[in-house]
Amino acid sequence: APKRFTEDQREIWDEFNADFPWLGRSDRRHVGLAVVLQSQIDAAGMEATPPMIAQMRLLLSGMGGSPVDRSKGGKQDDDDTGPSDEFLN
Repeated sequence: APKRFTEDQREIWDEFNADFPWLGRSDRRHVGLAVVLQSQIDAAGMEATPPMIAQMRLLLSGMGGSPVDRSKGGKQDDDDTGPSDEFLN
Protein backbone atom coordinates (compact mmCIF):
# COMPACT_ATOMS: atom_id res chain seq x y z
CA ALA A 1 0.00 0.00 0.00
CA PRO A 2 1.20 3.54 -0.61
CA LYS A 3 2.95 5.12 2.37
CA ARG A 4 0.52 8.05 2.38
CA PHE A 5 -2.39 5.75 3.29
CA THR A 6 -3.69 5.59 6.83
CA GLU A 7 -3.75 2.30 8.70
CA ASP A 8 -7.44 1.82 7.85
CA GLN A 9 -6.77 2.51 4.18
CA ARG A 10 -3.93 -0.03 4.19
CA GLU A 11 -6.37 -2.62 5.56
CA ILE A 12 -8.78 -1.82 2.70
CA TRP A 13 -5.85 -2.10 0.25
CA ASP A 14 -5.01 -5.54 1.63
CA GLU A 15 -8.66 -6.60 1.36
CA PHE A 16 -8.78 -5.52 -2.28
CA ASN A 17 -5.55 -7.44 -2.96
CA ALA A 18 -7.08 -10.55 -1.39
CA ASP A 19 -10.41 -10.13 -3.20
CA PHE A 20 -8.88 -9.33 -6.62
CA PRO A 21 -5.72 -11.44 -6.91
CA TRP A 22 -5.60 -11.01 -10.71
CA LEU A 23 -4.83 -7.29 -10.47
CA GLY A 24 -1.26 -6.30 -11.23
CA ARG A 25 1.09 -3.43 -10.58
CA SER A 26 -0.41 -1.44 -13.45
CA ASP A 27 -3.73 -1.43 -11.54
CA ARG A 28 -2.29 0.42 -8.53
CA ARG A 29 -3.88 3.79 -9.35
CA HIS A 30 -7.27 2.19 -9.91
CA VAL A 31 -7.05 0.30 -6.62
CA GLY A 32 -5.80 3.46 -4.89
CA LEU A 33 -8.89 5.36 -6.00
CA ALA A 34 -11.09 2.52 -4.81
CA VAL A 35 -9.35 2.51 -1.42
CA VAL A 36 -9.80 6.25 -0.93
CA LEU A 37 -13.44 6.12 -1.96
CA GLN A 38 -14.16 3.06 0.20
CA SER A 39 -12.62 4.79 3.22
CA GLN A 40 -14.85 7.81 2.55
CA ILE A 41 -17.91 5.57 2.25
CA ASP A 42 -16.97 3.82 5.49
CA ALA A 43 -16.58 7.18 7.25
CA ALA A 44 -19.91 8.45 5.88
CA GLY A 45 -21.76 5.33 6.96
CA MET A 46 -25.47 5.72 6.29
CA GLU A 47 -24.79 9.22 4.95
CA ALA A 48 -22.90 7.88 1.91
CA THR A 49 -24.37 9.55 -1.15
CA PRO A 50 -25.71 7.76 -4.23
CA PRO A 51 -22.92 9.25 -6.39
CA MET A 52 -20.34 7.80 -3.99
CA ILE A 53 -21.95 4.37 -4.24
CA ALA A 54 -22.27 4.64 -8.02
CA GLN A 55 -18.59 5.54 -8.37
CA MET A 56 -17.61 2.63 -6.11
CA ARG A 57 -19.63 0.25 -8.27
CA LEU A 58 -17.82 1.60 -11.34
CA LEU A 59 -14.42 1.12 -9.73
CA LEU A 60 -15.29 -2.41 -8.61
CA SER A 61 -16.54 -3.22 -12.10
CA GLY A 62 -13.28 -1.98 -13.56
CA MET A 63 -11.39 -4.32 -11.24
CA GLY A 64 -13.50 -7.33 -12.25
CA GLY A 65 -15.74 -7.17 -9.19
CA SER A 66 -18.59 -9.26 -10.55
CA PRO A 67 -18.82 -12.50 -12.53
CA VAL A 68 -19.93 -10.57 -15.62
CA ASP A 69 -16.99 -8.16 -15.34
CA ARG A 70 -14.54 -11.04 -14.89
CA SER A 71 -15.89 -12.87 -17.93
CA LYS A 72 -15.29 -9.75 -20.07
CA GLY A 73 -11.64 -9.79 -19.05
CA GLY A 74 -11.20 -13.52 -19.41
CA LYS A 75 -10.82 -14.11 -15.65
CA GLN A 76 -13.05 -16.73 -14.07
CA ASP A 77 -13.65 -17.56 -10.42
CA ASP A 78 -11.40 -20.29 -9.10
CA ASP A 79 -14.33 -22.48 -8.09
CA ASP A 80 -16.42 -21.89 -11.23
CA THR A 81 -16.85 -25.27 -12.84
CA GLY A 82 -19.33 -26.27 -15.45
CA PRO A 83 -20.94 -29.65 -15.98
CA SER A 84 -18.70 -30.36 -18.97
CA ASP A 85 -15.44 -29.59 -17.11
CA GLU A 86 -15.18 -33.17 -15.94
CA PHE A 87 -14.97 -34.31 -19.56
CA LEU A 88 -13.16 -31.43 -21.25
CA ASN A 89 -10.49 -30.42 -18.73
